[in-house]
Amino acid sequence: MSVSDLQLKIEKTREFNSLIDFARSSLQLVIVFQLAFSRKPLSSTEIARALDRMKKPILNALRKMKIKGLVVRRNDLYLFSDIGVKYLEQLGKTS
Repeated sequence: MSVSDLQLKIEKTREFNSLIDFARSSLQLVIVFQLAFSRKPLSSTEIARALDRMKKPILNALRKMKIKGLVVRRNDLYLFSDIGVKYLEQLGKTS
């Protein structure tokens, strides 16, 4: 990875942090990872079970993520919105 690739990743991470604020909401970040690694829409119950967390904090975090435009809810399943997918793709790029 070149220096410019690393700088781009840092900038994209800063942009993503401005949406989630990692320091204040690590649960949202963990949910992002769970959705990304599952590669399929998940219910709040599935997310809570996978993360070994109570459902209420998961629902609160998902609600905030919906407001920020990172996720959408379809038939009780949560998945990344177009904006969420865009951020994940940009973070994953190395060149």
